[in-house]
Amino acid sequence: MPPVPYARTSLRKEKHQLREQMRAMGLGYRDIAAEFARRYHLRPRTAWREAYGWSLQDTADRINHYRGNIGLDPGGFAGMTNPHLSEYETWPGPGEEPSGRRPTPYLLAVLAAVYDCHVTDLIDLADRQRMPPADLLILDKYSQPQARRPSPGQRRHSIPVGALEHASGTELIGQVTGAPVAPEDIQYLAPPAGNDTAISVWPDTGQCADTGRASWLRLESLSADQLEELLALLDQQWHALVKTDNLLGPRAALGGVRTNLDAIDALLRTARSPTRARVLALGARYAESAAWLCEDAGQPAASRYWIGRSMEYAVEAGDHLMVAWTLFRRSQQSTSAGDAAQVAGLSAAAKREGGSLASPMLAAILQQEAHGYALEQDERACLTALDRAVELAAPDDQGDASSGHGSFCTPAYLEMQRGSCWLRLGYPARAISAYETAIGSLPAAYRRDLGVALSGKAAAFAAANDPEQAARVARRALGIACDSGSGRIVAMVTSVAAGLEPHRAIEPVAELRAALSEAASL
Repeated sequence: MPPVPYARTSLRKEKHQLREQMRAMGLGYRDIAAEFARRYHLRPRTAWREAYGWSLQDTADRINHYRGNIGLDPGGFAGMTNPHLSEYETWPGPGEEPSGRRPTPYLLAVLAAVYDCHVTDLIDLADRQRMPPADLLILDKYSQPQARRPSPGQRRHSIPVGALEHASGTELIGQVTGAPVAPEDIQYLAPPAGNDTAISVWPDTGQCADTGRASWLRLESLSADQLEELLALLDQQWHALVKTDNLLGPRAALGGVRTNLDAIDALLRTARSPTRARVLALGARYAESAAWLCEDAGQPAASRYWIGRSMEYAVEAGDHLMVAWTLFRRSQQSTSAGDAAQVAGLSAAAKREGGSLASPMLAAILQQEAHGYALEQDERACLTALDRAVELAAPDDQGDASSGHGSFCTPAYLEMQRGSCWLRLGYPARAISAYETAIGSLPAAYRRDLGVALSGKAAAFAAANDPEQAARVARRALGIACDSGSGRIVAMVTSVAAGLEPHRAIEPVAELRAALSEAASL
């Protein structure tokens, strides 16, 4: 392979991995653009484009689409082209005389809208030294817009930024008020230009969280009606984001969850009783969802952080049921770490804290106890806990994570857990049988559960010294992982492939290894 294309491919992959890593750490595109500019010596306009991972053609298409939508170029007669965009990015060039195309304030305003940033984010000292003073005056003024005042008698509505993930503001306000609302009558709760992002380190993760994006939102700035509207919209958006995760996978929903968590955190800085308890309850629910999404996306450290945040919200709110649920979720994380004592302790604490629990939630906690017993090789106690969980489980056709704590804990789900326990206990043939039962019972919509079951079945085949079957089943699981964006399933398949290393010459195993390599490059 020629060296230059190979280098370009490697650099593209490196940038993709860095971009995904920074997004997983909770960093925004401004942070990514700054890091790209520093690390790869990019001009600001190029850095912002690459922060999103867009090619010149992708960006040109977005610019043309945006200008057409807002009526600047409805006929598409003055479309942006790749070469022109490249020249705008590289101006003024490295020489003493400017080269390329000088971006006008108008073009920079369009780019800022496309990249969702401030105009002044797109220029640096080299640009400022070559730009006409009149352009700089316009740009600096543009970056500090004055707040619009409603005209006398004009009705204003407010919606949170996170509510824009799946519907327009007009649609959302209409859902709440039951009346049509004109777009010009909507006042978006958006941060003012120039609001700097504060970064703080997430405890115990070494990762960063954006704690300043929503610092513009203050409870005292909202009327009682606006606050009710905001809380109702945040509640609606939680349900919408759960559905988004079910349909498109964790990465499609994580951005919206984090954005709304920023808004909740900002409200909590000034909220007092009784409103504070309601905001805390929302925060606990959102943080637990963030933990699940991070877990499924293959980000265990971030998942542990968000479970801790959810527990903190729930404790302050006095929501004992949610505290119990976060203890249960921590016990799941302890199972993944192989800490049998902590699994048992957290499961017992969840039952104690929750008081009188609904049957599905108790079933979920019991299957966690079963995993703890399996880790301790206590077969009898493990099977007893699983059988009791099955008696309390929700029907297979009613499992819905958004309908209540433990509602996902159906008989099919529990058969998956039985397979995992059999594998931990050292009975791979029984594990295979349990996984096959689960796979035959899972509703078609539960694609990721199917991927988890297939991954477990592949691990059981590997433990049973059947590498060909293990590799074939793992390939099916990997396909589901790639379609759904589940890093959790990818990690499970990767573990199976590592165990099959001595059999790498067998064709199905070689094909699995190649498929994993291809998936890693996406």
